Amino acid sequence: MLSMVILRKFGSLSNAFVGSSRHISGQYVTSLYNGLFAYAGWYSLNFLTEELVNPFVNLPRAIYLSMPFVMIIYVLTNVAYFTELTVDEVINSNAVAVSFAFKISKYFAYTIPFFVAASTFGSLNGCMLSVPRMYFVGGRYNHLPEMFSFINSTKTPGFSIIFTGITSCCFLFTTKTSDLIVALTFVESLAIFACICVLVVLRRRPAAKQSPIRVIKNIHYR
Repeated sequence: MLSMVILRKFGSLSNAFVGSSRHISGQYVTSLYNGLFAYAGWYSLNFLTEELVNPFVNLPRAIYLSMPFVMIIYVLTNVAYFTELTVDEVINSNAVAVSFAFKISKYFAYTIPFFVAASTFGSLNGCMLSVPRMYFVGGRYNHLPEMFSFINSTKTPGFSIIFTGITSCCFLFTTKTSDLIVALTFVESLAIFACICVLVVLRRRPAAKQSPIRVIKNIHYR
């Protein structure tokens, strides 16, 4: 559907970069942070290695299949927005997807909130599934208090899940969502950069050649 919208209004993209500036400013950095926030779940699968069936095969396969698919969908979605909406409409809209849907069909617009809610629920479910596992492993290796390594009768890290829920609720007290996204993405990007640097060093050591889970060599550089 997104491809059909883009093809139908492809001519409206001829002046897509009108008004853009070639000078690097804080707005470019902010837009980069917001873009990275949309892809924030790409590393969550690595937290669930112990939960996967045959992770040596399924973990690399899931990464190869899911990441290109999500990137294509996100790019097509954003391009489709600009085929129907002007730049000012996108900036001033409180819900870009709803504004986009109203331009296509008002009946279609009524279904958008449902899909947004389903997407949000799925994202929250993924976070609550992956992040507590990180705390759990940290507690198991004494990087965090031992209580984080506790599991309940259903073999889930109950304390870590409760801790994640409480700390997540604390972020609701922020007044501006955009400021929260920028601050969160900045700290998250620093942590990811540090992990990539460590990964590059480890991959150059002889012990890395015996790693049971391997991906294409250049992926972690990108």
